[in-house]
Amino acid sequence: MAVFRDGTYIGLQRAESMDGDSLISMMVGRELTQLFPQREKPAGDVLLSVSDLSLKGIFQQVSFDLRAGEVLG
Repeated sequence: MAVFRDGTYIGLQRAESMDGDSLISMMVGRELTQLFPQREKPAGDVLLSVSDLSLKGIFQQVSFDLRAGEVLG
């Protein structure tokens, strides 16, 4: 079995010697344990800072910072 990725020859293996995970790993260039590789992102500026927010009977002392580029919800 010849494996190509993005038009580039990756390797040649006998079909009976490969399992599905090995074949897919050769095809996509990484293991399937991580569907989307993590990317390091610099922390954005703090846009909202909340400290010790409470609503009686609902929640107590909630604190967080919301930074540029983050999603809260």
